[in-house]
Amino acid sequence: MYADSRATSSISDIGQLTNLQELNVFHVRKERGYKITELKNMRMLSGELRIMGIENVTNKEEARDANLTEKKNIDILGLYQEPSNKPDSREILQALQPHPDLKELIISGYEGCSLPEWFQELTSIQKIIVENCPKLESMAGLPPILEELSIQKCSEQLMEQCLENGAQWPNIEHVRIIFVGEEQIKYPGAN
Repeated sequence: MYADSRATSSISDIGQLTNLQELNVFHVRKERGYKITELKNMRMLSGELRIMGIENVTNKEEARDANLTEKKNIDILGLYQEPSNKPDSREILQALQPHPDLKELIISGYEGCSLPEWFQELTSIQKIIVENCPKLESMAGLPPILEELSIQKCSEQLMEQCLENGAQWPNIEHVRIIFVGEEQIKYPGAN
């Protein structure tokens, strides 16, 4: 079963469509019927899923109930958060752990200082985009098989440290293609 993303964004209790295979965009809201827990039993989802409004997730338990680890057919996952200064931002992102076969991950607006531990468990990841994460201080914990990394609009300090010979370079130098801001600093085949 497939549905247009504009139409699905306005459906309350979409989680009842347990056989839905495509849901490109899911907007998390605070009201019942639009919480992230709607994703819990939607195990057939495949392709790309962009979850907007992570700031509306109440706590890590609610985030865990989205059951992203069971969504093995999702190849591209985007987790988007608006600034909210939530003290449990890192715990919520940690609880949104995807299936380890994910191919591409976008983290936008994350307010934690470090990456979640589950990054290391992504066994098929090829590309990670980290954008608009002003408090992120470290890129430690990236999967060793990562092919491409893009760091955009994060703190100036982090972006400078991710340049070659910067303090974060040892955490990212294994990645084949690296973009920091608008600059590509590592190319395929470069050492």
